[in-house]
Amino acid sequence: MSTRPTELSMLARGCPGALRLYKEGAPQDRRGYAVGSAAHRMQAALASGVGWEAAATELVTRGRIGRDAEPPLHPDDVLRGLDIVRSWVEKHGDPVGYPEVRVGIAADGTAATGDLAVIETPIDLVYDDVEFGAEGEEITVICGRDYKSSWLAGEQDLDSLQRRIHAVALWLAYPEADAIRVEVAGLRTRQVYSQTLYRGTDDLRVQHWLHEVLTLAGALLADDVLPFAPGAVCLGCGYAIACPAAWSVVRDEGADPVLRYAVASGVAAACEPLAREATLEEPRTLPDGGTVGYAPQDRREVTGEGVATVARAWTNKHGASAEAVHALLAAAKIGVTAIEAVAKVLLPDRSMAAARREWVASLVEVATSPRWGIRGRP
Repeated sequence: MSTRPTELSMLARGCPGALRLYKEGAPQDRRGYAVGSAAHRMQAALASGVGWEAAATELVTRGRIGRDAEPPLHPDDVLRGLDIVRSWVEKHGDPVGYPEVRVGIAADGTAATGDLAVIETPIDLVYDDVEFGAEGEEITVICGRDYKSSWLAGEQDLDSLQRRIHAVALWLAYPEADAIRVEVAGLRTRQVYSQTLYRGTDDLRVQHWLHEVLTLAGALLADDVLPFAPGAVCLGCGYAIACPAAWSVVRDEGADPVLRYAVASGVAAACEPLAREATLEEPRTLPDGGTVGYAPQDRREVTGEGVATVARAWTNKHGASAEAVHALLAAAKIGVTAIEAVAKVLLPDRSMAAARREWVASLVEVATSPRWGIRGRP
């Protein structure tokens, strides 16, 4: 019996009960993941040479099949997923010839797949590369790439539990390679982030990760109880609505009010997409006469002529020098969002994205202030 990075991540996140619901097939609202699921399937179809037409038909008529089966997707979500992959291909090329592979780890810390593996993980793309080492010699690098459809995919994902599992599995499965590179590819942002591990230099780090993931896997496979631990972890949990422990805390008038608030916020956040969908056409009237849904709301906005008038009035009084413009921006209390908007005008091309980010980063600093809210454990 093997486990997967998804299951280990649930365990490491702090609520084994969510993993129990996952194993039991409890309902999980995944509408927020529909476009991402479509993009993943499209990318895999292109890589294996299936073609996007066949993949699109499958997603609309049958849904996603296999171990992570999902019901049929809405055609709009499928087309949006296709647009994401097309945008990726426009920059990085067609991934034909690099289908998904499976690598695994046995209980004794060796490479294994199938029934011999205690941890088994799919990786979207594995390929060979040749680099030059520190002494100028050619070295063989095995690269494993995991495609992510989230806007938040970034460098921080290189240190995730899933990435450590990928690194260890590749390290064990390809002992002939001089180095292993794990990559995170953001389909929406079209960026690739990578970390390279060299044999003879990073052996101890990989051994530490191996011990970490085998310990987690052992705990998971040995524990049939999988207790619930409702709290801040409920915020963002796909099983919050179906979780009996979460609802028990919400209903318990004697529960710690802080804990109750955190759990209730998780349940409310899980209910919100359902409520938004139910009120998409028109607001819903509640028994007490209140309403939930979209409603017109007035807000003040500066007109285009207003901007021009301010500019003229300011330059008439202070002139149009750089100092005068600086004083105008300071008086307007220009923020980071406005700086980013200006950067897009000054550096408009997609090829300038990195330079644009660096320019903005050089102009801003971190300011710390207290902010009330719910945060997960570090």
